[in-house]
Amino acid sequence: MNTNVAKDSLVGVQAQNIYAEDVEATVVHGDFNRYELGPDDPPEKEFGIGVAQLDDGTPHTALDTISRARARGLLNNSVRFHWLLAFFSGRTVHQLDEHEVRRLQLAQEWIQPEGDDEWAEGLRTIENLLNNPGDRACAAKEIETLPDVPRRKILRHLELLLEGASRDALWEATAAQARADQFANDRTERVWKFFEADPVRPRPAPMEPGPARIALVKAAAACALFTSGAGYLAWIALRTQPWSAILPILAVALGVFAYASGTADWRIHRTRPDVRAAQYRYRPRTEVELLPELTRVGFTRQIDRYFAQYFREHMPADADASHWSSRTAAVRRKMRNDIVRQYRESRVSAERLRWLVEFRAEDVARRYRDGTLPGYAKRFRAITALALLLLGGVLLAFGGGLLIWLAVSGEPLRGLVAVLCALGSGVLAARWGIRVAVDKRLVAAENAEAVAQFARDLVEYRRWNDVLRDRPTDPEMAAWLDCDRKLLITAALERYKLLPSQVIAHAVLEAKAESSRRRARMRRGTWRYERYSVRVFLLTHDGVRQVAAEIDLARATRRTRQRANYRFDAIASVQVTETDARGQIFELTLINGDPIKEEVVASEVPDEDHLDADIARELTLDSAGLNNTLHVLEGIAAEGKEWARQRSRGTYRNDALRSLFGSAEG
Repeated sequence: MNTNVAKDSLVGVQAQNIYAEDVEATVVHGDFNRYELGPDDPPEKEFGIGVAQLDDGTPHTALDTISRARARGLLNNSVRFHWLLAFFSGRTVHQLDEHEVRRLQLAQEWIQPEGDDEWAEGLRTIENLLNNPGDRACAAKEIETLPDVPRRKILRHLELLLEGASRDALWEATAAQARADQFANDRTERVWKFFEADPVRPRPAPMEPGPARIALVKAAAACALFTSGAGYLAWIALRTQPWSAILPILAVALGVFAYASGTADWRIHRTRPDVRAAQYRYRPRTEVELLPELTRVGFTRQIDRYFAQYFREHMPADADASHWSSRTAAVRRKMRNDIVRQYRESRVSAERLRWLVEFRAEDVARRYRDGTLPGYAKRFRAITALALLLLGGVLLAFGGGLLIWLAVSGEPLRGLVAVLCALGSGVLAARWGIRVAVDKRLVAAENAEAVAQFARDLVEYRRWNDVLRDRPTDPEMAAWLDCDRKLLITAALERYKLLPSQVIAHAVLEAKAESSRRRARMRRGTWRYERYSVRVFLLTHDGVRQVAAEIDLARATRRTRQRANYRFDAIASVQVTETDARGQIFELTLINGDPIKEEVVASEVPDEDHLDADIARELTLDSAGLNNTLHVLEGIAAEGKEWARQRSRGTYRNDALRSLFGSAEG
């Protein structure tokens, strides 16, 4: 057996796994289903859905939809034209089986164009191309004179339908159009936006409650007792020595104020350098306990990955990793818990909050560089607190001692009672009252920070929405991918020095590349991947020519991974297996080679709408070209070269094509 395989290494094109775990980012856009058909909708709407499916690269699904619309009584030139496109899309005439040829013969009764609109012109162009397969100049002229829309559709879907020189001319025009459209409409600036989820509007964090009522009552009672005891002590001193008592009374009053303020500031500085409660103080990740109510699997884990990812990515360049981690761990943990609390019950996907997590990481990094982390830390400076503590202590010691001496020397018994009352209640007032004052100031500062954070989040949300406003549509994504596919086929033809007319049949299989880390789709739409693994199989009289490449959809770049050629009898088997999560794996086995495996349909998303998932799965299989690839390769695996010989001899297929518009007898 003659099997030659050449592999080109992918140097420096390894995808970077940006997640803490190897998890694919998945996005499903919107609540609107452009394929949804109500029971009372007219056939015109069903036909429109079929055209949309054709534009989205799912011709088999489109054919069924357009056929249903025609069966309901809708028939015009547009229906005829798009039915033909869906029927022949991406296939050569040799790939039609007997059932399809019979179906084509039955279409003679209604396929003839009527009138002179652009769709009638398209139909007549197809007729002329079918009836003049060897006239390259005629084919080129027919294509050139067509209106733009039907011309583009013919080039996209019927590139390999014709025979001989007409096929070569049509493919030449198809490849030229693909080169012109490959980067159209700012592709490289917009494709990445398709994989970004619709951002969810930020929500204001709930305001922190103030101190508990019992704490307020205890503090008020202690302060009232202290005021009474100190006031009685001052009254005794004033009554016995009025002029001498004025200065110590003022000193005690100022001392109480300074000491209370300084103590409160110092406690805030010591207990809350980053965030409010002690449970948020930094500990290594293995020791940090998540709040019990915030450990829901799936959503919470994904939020944790985003925080780990973006706080790692946005770490300032000049920062020490361990210092950055310890300095931001507390605020990171609080932000994470706040986001999970606010969104975990609302069925919002974690992907829609990714923008918010990234912005929070950027914001924290900015404030880290500016020295304003957290935003209110500088309001409670240690130096100021120590100065107030020292001043308050001096004033209380001087004024309190002098006041006690004046009161006790004037009225020993009453003065001693007043001193004991003032000292006892003063201790309680300092303990409970300052704690309440600290809590109030912390809550006020935290609520102010929450309001400011929400304002920043809202500005970023509006900015991000503006960035995503020109997100590409699904038909645009399909069209760009189709250009890449056409150019890969062109490269394969050039590599093996083949003319399109020398290809008996071909198959193109699109699958998710192993390096792809993102996928997205519209609701009930086709999955689109960040990177594709595309295999082109070209069947000629001499055997199979195969080219495998990885296509980066956003950058519109292509890297050839493998080239191979082998005889028809080298194919041992071809099969598709389903994974536990309903993914689809294509496997081609050669007699003397390792199996070729491709993940055509990725696994389902947990908690996904099953009806939506089933429709997306079928559309993705159609778009991937799996059915056509299986049809071609299974035929070769079963019959070998005889399969190709029968297809190339199938003159009745050509007769069916030429008689389609009544120009020859079928």
